[in-house]
Amino acid sequence: MYGFSYTVLFFYMGFADKYLQKQKHLFFYEYRGHNDASEMVVVIPAYNEPGVSCTIQSLFECRNPGCQVQVVVVVNHSDSDCENVVLQNDETIAEFQKLRTKAPTWMNVHAIYAKNLPSKHAGVGWARKIGMDWAISLFNQNDNPDGLIVSLDSDTLVENNYLQALLQHFKMHPKQIASTLYFEHSYDEVSHKEGVILYELYMRYYKHAIAYTGFPHSVYTLGSCFAVKALAYVAQGGMNRKKAGEDFYFLHKLMPLGTVGYITDTSVYPSPRLSNRVPFGTGPALQQFEAGNRDLYYTYPLHLFETLRTFFIQSHLFYYKTVSDVADLTDNGLLAGFLETSGFVGQFNSLKQNCSSEHTFQMRFFHLFDAFKILKFLNYALMHGTQKQLLETEAQKLLKQTKQSENTPCNAKNLLSMYRAIDKNSKF
Repeated sequence: MYGFSYTVLFFYMGFADKYLQKQKHLFFYEYRGHNDASEMVVVIPAYNEPGVSCTIQSLFECRNPGCQVQVVVVVNHSDSDCENVVLQNDETIAEFQKLRTKAPTWMNVHAIYAKNLPSKHAGVGWARKIGMDWAISLFNQNDNPDGLIVSLDSDTLVENNYLQALLQHFKMHPKQIASTLYFEHSYDEVSHKEGVILYELYMRYYKHAIAYTGFPHSVYTLGSCFAVKALAYVAQGGMNRKKAGEDFYFLHKLMPLGTVGYITDTSVYPSPRLSNRVPFGTGPALQQFEAGNRDLYYTYPLHLFETLRTFFIQSHLFYYKTVSDVADLTDNGLLAGFLETSGFVGQFNSLKQNCSSEHTFQMRFFHLFDAFKILKFLNYALMHGTQKQLLETEAQKLLKQTKQSENTPCNAKNLLSMYRAIDKNSKF
């Protein structure tokens, strides 16, 4: 399986030995158990979190997936956090110690208390990394490269078939290296209902608009809604330490390694609460909306994605082109300007020289023009005269353009219901 002969295999200790050796620093926490045949580890970062018990209880209520499951909660704070944060974390640890005794027999629950992380990098990315590296040390000890690392958040609830659906999905799709999961923000019982609806609609519109371009790696990137196989996690280089957006960077850097699936027969329910725990994301966006910021009403116009669609559709033909200038790739002035500024022609020709077939070129083209570059192009367009448009209008246009709905009423709630239904019925 790993490309070693039996004589070499005698000296082989674990699939992640080299990775783990690189991670062994002051804030590395190693699994200390023995002979643990767990197939799944659920990792939950918790920072200044009074409600983590609800998430743990949600996992306790899951049906037995038929394997041993480990849950690790990474309670964390930085060396610059105030006393109130530290006190709340102390309370969380104390509460957790009582809660863990109520776990079902097939589940073990652990806590890591990562205190005084250097503030330069402290945040959700580092906390998630600590828990995921702990999971790797467990799977490495038992030489289980197919072990599942499941990413969850401390304010998130799950459907009771959540663990079963995860395990079953990867058994049915053994070649997939990771998967995201269907999600819904609950909004009926919050005062900022409109903001929650707009935020989730924005996320779904953006994901579907990128898929509409023909980009092959369009996924939702929520830290509470993905799982990755241990070997792929190691091959990617592990989780990053970003203070926010760690999920976006991790998942999109994972894409070149293999197929990332989408699980729709269970649901994850991220919290729609107002929060400033991270610099950007759900909590801050909703907090800003409540404070009067109306950015959530607007989004990138569909015509920008149509520009990319035209470009991507003909990308396979670029393999046979001699390209000396951006004009050889597109006649769209805005896209040409972006390609020129980003030095794309040089990158493109370097890519082409290292591809021996059209198939290889097509695959690697989308490693070059990846999700990061798409986002850069969209923001470049905004800086060069393009205006954001009403989210409801653009979301409705996209449904009509993709023939998924002709008569959806143009209001956010109905549009969100339509996009949710499309996602729930998707098969990836």
